Amino acid sequence: MDNIIKKLRKIADVKLDLAFVEKLRKDFLMLMKNVPKIETYEKCTELSSAFTTFRNNFNEIFFENFLKNDLKYNEELSEEDRNSLDKMLRKPGWDLYIELRLPLDRADKYISEGQAFGRFKEALPAWDRKIKSKARVFWKALEEFVSYYNKVTKKSGFDVKVPEIKNVRLEGFACQIVGYGHSETSKKDFANSIGYVKEGLSLFRKNAEKRLPLLLKAILPFRIYAYYTNIEIAGQYEQHYINLYPLNLVSSKKEGNANRFAQVISHEMGHHLYQTYLSANDITFWSEAIRGDYEPLDLKKILAIWPDGMWAYELVNKLSDTDPVLALQLDVVSNHSTSNRKFQKKEEVEKAVSEGETFAAPKTPITGYAGINPEEAFCEAIGNLVAYGPRTLDPLIQHWLKIILPNIKTASVSKLATPNKRKVVAYHGSSLPLTKFNYGVSGGGVFWFSEDKDKILRGETGAASTKYIIKAILTVSKTAGWEEYDKLFLQQIRAEGYDSIKLDDNWIIFDKKNIKIVSVTPTAKVASISERLLNSAV
Repeated sequence: MDNIIKKLRKIADVKLDLAFVEKLRKDFLMLMKNVPKIETYEKCTELSSAFTTFRNNFNEIFFENFLKNDLKYNEELSEEDRNSLDKMLRKPGWDLYIELRLPLDRADKYISEGQAFGRFKEALPAWDRKIKSKARVFWKALEEFVSYYNKVTKKSGFDVKVPEIKNVRLEGFACQIVGYGHSETSKKDFANSIGYVKEGLSLFRKNAEKRLPLLLKAILPFRIYAYYTNIEIAGQYEQHYINLYPLNLVSSKKEGNANRFAQVISHEMGHHLYQTYLSANDITFWSEAIRGDYEPLDLKKILAIWPDGMWAYELVNKLSDTDPVLALQLDVVSNHSTSNRKFQKKEEVEKAVSEGETFAAPKTPITGYAGINPEEAFCEAIGNLVAYGPRTLDPLIQHWLKIILPNIKTASVSKLATPNKRKVVAYHGSSLPLTKFNYGVSGGGVFWFSEDKDKILRGETGAASTKYIIKAILTVSKTAGWEEYDKLFLQQIRAEGYDSIKLDDNWIIFDKKNIKIVSVTPTAKVASISERLLNSAV
């Protein structure tokens, strides 16, 4: 069994031709022929390791390198062909991939080896039929791909580059160097850039500790690609690790320095926070804050300063020093908007104005790239904060970050707060004798109170229950009123920096930290029920 593992463990560059398909099929059949020979749990675990090796290699070659890179960016095939071939191969490949593990439960304190092996024998016939069926479909699809590719390109097979991977630790971080030695040129260039890679990792750690320690607590392994890619990409979030492409940074017009590298790392880790750490309420708040910040761009103002013959990106560069906000707004609508209504030439804007069209841009832009969607806006804000400091973010953006990431450390958030805090005594009706408030029992992620306890008892406040009256002290500093409440959504009001809303003698509180419970009193109805229960027990 060890020989099987050794034979299948090796990964190298491959030519995806009919001979390779046949070799892959033979490796698969070699594994399958050993399945009926298993007689003990121990032998079963050995073969399971061999299947795992085959599965990992299959994933590395077929998904990670062939579909995600070499086929996706192949210049010999049209985009239509690439998309069609990917669709033809991906599902059969995935269907086989998910079956490439023996139906074996691991023995532990709950399941003995004998029980685990018994379950394996029971599940084996169905698994055997299923995996063989999936494999036949996949081999057929792969053969059809090879035949089509050879016909279109007049070549014999598709070259799939599977780069060498080395596990290292750089500046205390777990890293994989991918493609070291991929070519002599990239090897030399990567050796020359490793200094700023280390410097960037070190700066990221230093600044994250100072400005957002949460990033280091949630840190993912880094895959650092030591070769040039076919697309200009600096980093990529892959759920279980962060891809980094330092050579693309050095070769691009963007500055290839430590701060830029730290910004890329922070940005990609921002995706990890957004998708795994932020709550649904946090994401809703941030999305509404970002989208609510948009307004129509003054196109006539832009036309007045737009020289004839100049492209939009050139005007963005020209404005970056004299009017950086307008430059970012123009960058969003001309380059990074998710809408199909973009423009690159002055004539296109003149036509839009004549037809009465408008283009929305953020009043408080973060970067041009942040205009893609709220998640990218979050990541760009995190990236700039960690790499370059709070001065790169508008105080309003810092305030929004502070709401969803209370432990973030910024310098300017306090500028939005009103220093004149005051205390308000108010009441809340509840079906439970609460000792603290939490968002799970709040309506819409906020907390309602009234200064008039009798209104709650009379059922005039909309309280869900009046079984218990909770007396609390509310700490408020910046309070909105009916005017804001009638015009805006609750999360938009919060995004404007308000911590509370006062509607006559009713209060809405956004943050539970501003609520201090003083007492919890059962109403007369609850008390009388308690008395009857007590009397009946006597």
